[in-house]
Amino acid sequence: MDRLTNDNPQGNFETMLNYVFGKDGYAYIRSDGESDEPVLLTEWARKQCLERHCDVAPDGTPDDVDQSICDCAFYRPECPIFLAYTFACQAVHMRDRCKAYEDAIPFPDLLRAAELVKADDKGLCVVLPCKVGSTVYTIFENYFECENCEHKNETQYNKIVGRMCCALTGGRHCPYQIKEHVVEGFEVGQNEETGKLFLSAPGMWGCEGLEPFVGVDGRWYPTHAEAEAALADK
Repeated sequence: MDRLTNDNPQGNFETMLNYVFGKDGYAYIRSDGESDEPVLLTEWARKQCLERHCDVAPDGTPDDVDQSICDCAFYRPECPIFLAYTFACQAVHMRDRCKAYEDAIPFPDLLRAAELVKADDKGLCVVLPCKVGSTVYTIFENYFECENCEHKNETQYNKIVGRMCCALTGGRHCPYQIKEHVVEGFEVGQNEETGKLFLSAPGMWGCEGLEPFVGVDGRWYPTHAEAEAALADK
């Protein structure tokens, strides 16, 4: 089954289901029979009341008209304009709620989404920050002999670190470098106080279980660009 809400309905059935719609906090009808442009529901109702010479015909702003027609629930609940206005208000609120769901979740996935919500309520779900098999990045320290570096002509003895090193020009961040990893899995834990599930950092499986990918800054990065940005702060 296709979605029910559509901003550009085609054919009689779609038009009927979307004849009333919300925009900027107000209800509109797609046509009042006189104009092909959308018309405020309150304006349509006001004209209907005037044409029928209602002695309490609403006037003023759309909010004023809305309040006047809603007052008819106490004075003239049998009025066809009040009833039509009520039906339209119900339709626009239901449509807006339905549209929010359909925009968020494709209709074929609704049952699966409901299943996941129920599982989450029972504490059975976690959301992976990245896919297994994807590539992530960490920052690591790689102390090497500067004499073997292609930039060795820039090296000078640094009394602070007690060895030869360069001035780190041209965007270099020695001894920090970016390393890439292929994600093999995660470990799931549970917070003892809240009972909420949580995930470890992504990692690779070793002899003693998962070996998380964590850099010298205690973090991992889903993209190379994010790792580069963090490295620039070092």
